[in-house]
Amino acid sequence: MAIHLCPISKMGIGVVRDLCKVFVYYQKLAEMAKPARTCNVGYCYVHGIGVETNIRKARMYYQKAAEMGDIYALDLGKMVFQKNGLREVSP
Repeated sequence: MAIHLCPISKMGIGVVRDLCKVFVYYQKLAEMAKPARTCNVGYCYVHGIGVETNIRKARMYYQKAAEMGDIYALDLGKMVFQKNGLREVSP
């Protein structure tokens, strides 16, 4: 159910746009070991979507997604760390 509700809540299609709900859905899917959704949690942390911005948590979720096979997640994590002036690129 959460898989279908994420884009609907994010875009506000037929429902009130609720970014906090989107974050919760992504987090639940990340807990179910869904690599792309784990990467989405990192993205939410970077951009403050439904949650307070937290670059270190974003990096952690990008790393998890990369370990699960998301080919873009590790690069996204590195870019976020470098853009924010953080030196440590590997966990």
